[in-house]
Amino acid sequence: MYEPDGMGVLTVAKKKPAPKKAPSGPESWSRKPLIANFRGSEEFKAWLQGLATADRQTVAGVIERALVHYAKSIDYEPAPER
Repeated sequence: MYEPDGMGVLTVAKKKPAPKKAPSGPESWSRKPLIANFRGSEEFKAWLQGLATADRQTVAGVIERALVHYAKSIDYEPAPER
């Protein structure tokens, strides 16, 4: 409270924290760890993105399906759920 004689205490309200927004985009994906990352040429990147688009998949989906298929082809144990 403020008193005009200058002898009082001034109380100031604290700012309320901003409401937390629901995450969207990569932040909304799970908190799972990054599994793999590899380098390649721009041509390879374009090819992989084109393959994913043609199959109506994400690049990660194409890679996952390829790994599952490869594991089956060498009689390796089935992949667990991501």
